[in-house]
Amino acid sequence: MKYLLRSLAVLAFLLLAVAPAFAQDRFVFTDEVGNLDQGRIERAAQPLLNQGAEVAIYMVQQGSDADFLRRLEVDGLVRGDQARVGLIGIYVGLDNRYSDIRFGDNWNEALRTNDNFEAIRNNQLNPGLAAGEFTQGYVDALEAIAEAVANPPQPGGGTNIVVDTEGVRDNLLFPVATGAVGVTGVVIGWRVIRRRRKAAQALASARQQFEEARQDAGNVIAIMGQLLKDAEEKAAFDRVSYAAADVERLAQAQNEVKQRFSNAQLRFDEVGETLERYANPTIPQYNEAAQGYQQVQELVTNLRTQLDQINAQRIELDKLAQQAPGEIDNAKKA
Repeated sequence: MKYLLRSLAVLAFLLLAVAPAFAQDRFVFTDEVGNLDQGRIERAAQPLLNQGAEVAIYMVQQGSDADFLRRLEVDGLVRGDQARVGLIGIYVGLDNRYSDIRFGDNWNEALRTNDNFEAIRNNQLNPGLAAGEFTQGYVDALEAIAEAVANPPQPGGGTNIVVDTEGVRDNLLFPVATGAVGVTGVVIGWRVIRRRRKAAQALASARQQFEEARQDAGNVIAIMGQLLKDAEEKAAFDRVSYAAADVERLAQAQNEVKQRFSNAQLRFDEVGETLERYANPTIPQYNEAAQGYQQVQELVTNLRTQLDQINAQRIELDKLAQQAPGEIDNAKKA
């Protein structure tokens, strides 16, 4: 009996010694920027740790989805196609304003319902980051997650997502799929998720390039329109300033520029109207439209060069008139 009691005492001692280390292992903290108060964040995470969560906190200079996944793998929270069911990860890339929240299967009811994790990311995490209160952003997010675990949202109840356009940028969702395969992890469709993410990122990139090409083409058209208007005002004085042959030559060159500029404007409108016919444009359609706008920009840029040459001819003729006013007058009379 004494031997059994002694054995139980030793076992209890070992469990007490191991428990703090195990609890500590479940809190991963990485702050490469030096902006976070680890103590405050760990205290905010304690209610989740008490319920078996494995909380991972990351703040890096330049963030990305791939870097978040890599760090989770290095820290043993994701292995191959398995992620730990207790995972709650919050990740921020400071320079490119990237934020993400990922979670394991244990927290689906609290965080997946109505995309609640996205509401927390936008309403609690991002506002603190945008205000420069980085620690507070993490604390608010952890407290909101703990509240959601204690009082899960009702399916279909909706979420109020506030997009902070001046703070950390919106990020694609990264929920962990359901389907337990043991106490340590769940099988998740990493490859499917990655393919979808890459497709979404490629579409967003094509859309952005299209928008930039349209804006650039619109800008050069607006500038060229004003330059052409100024040139037409100058042309009104050509007949009283230059010889008839020079007047005819300038008018012909400027009319050609004007006509080609009108065609470029029509082409600009056609590119936009063509894309508007598609309810959900694809990447090739965005690329084709972007290429069309780039061609318009190149055409207008070349026309501006021609217009500059016409204006340069006027300057040369003015210089000649100052050097030999009598000859210019005789040419005009002829």
